[in-house]
Amino acid sequence: PITKTKLVIKLPLDLNQTQIDLLADVFVNTHIDGIILGGYLSSVSLSQKLFGKKALGYIAGQPLKDLSNRSVAAFYKATKGQVPIIACGGIFTGDDAFEKITLGATLVQIHSAILFKGPSIGNQIAKRLAFLIKTNGFRNVQEAVGSANKITPESNA
Repeated sequence: PITKTKLVIKLPLDLNQTQIDLLADVFVNTHIDGIILGGYLSSVSLSQKLFGKKALGYIAGQPLKDLSNRSVAAFYKATKGQVPIIACGGIFTGDDAFEKITLGATLVQIHSAILFKGPSIGNQIAKRLAFLIKTNGFRNVQEAVGSANKITPESNA
């Protein structure tokens, strides 16, 4: 049973560092339960650059992978790993999921991969992710979270 209402905030991928730092401070100090990063842009000019057309709102898949990775890493560093991050955008393989996790994602969300590769892709991603966790010396996913950002519990103090 759910005993407490959870609040998870979804953010666009095109925030600048000042916006990220301000939001991270608010999220840490107000104990937000999580951040979802990916799935939409708030900048018409960025959508023009990425897709050759002006559009706002939901955008999915591989074109967002690098932007999503940068956003996950930036928020993980800005929150010092204190706020769970749900990452989406360009996750088609276990390697993609592992990359997002090591950058700071606590959870990953897949969408386009299911549309293009079918529902069995989730199982394939999970198997590869388990292999990568083990072969990279981690006992579990939680140990891998943020490992590419070198934030330790001591630096969170």
